Amino acid sequence: MNWYWYVVLSVVGIGLYFHFTGSPSFWKLTRKYPERALQFFENNTDVWTVFYEKPAEGYSAHAPKAEWDGPFRISVPSVSSQLLVVYGRADKYEASQEEFVRLSGEW
Repeated sequence: MNWYWYVVLSVVGIGLYFHFTGSPSFWKLTRKYPERALQFFENNTDVWTVFYEKPAEGYSAHAPKAEWDGPFRISVPSVSSQLLVVYGRADKYEASQEEFVRLSGEW
């Protein structure tokens, strides 16, 4: 009976992971096309906010946890060698991720 709980907890854990980290195909595409992802984020500032460096007052001053999910990190070679920090508006970024995945079919 113990193996049953391991399976159940594993499935629940994987589900929660993808729920809180967003679409796996979206993040795979952002790694494959980081320049396009950055452009997408910057063109959708009502949904995404990008930090090129950590603000002195911290991220939460600009992206309060009640409204924004993150931090997500992406590497964009043309910008810098360090990771950029991205936050998504909690009630909008999943639909935006789907839009980016849909747009990627045109590349």
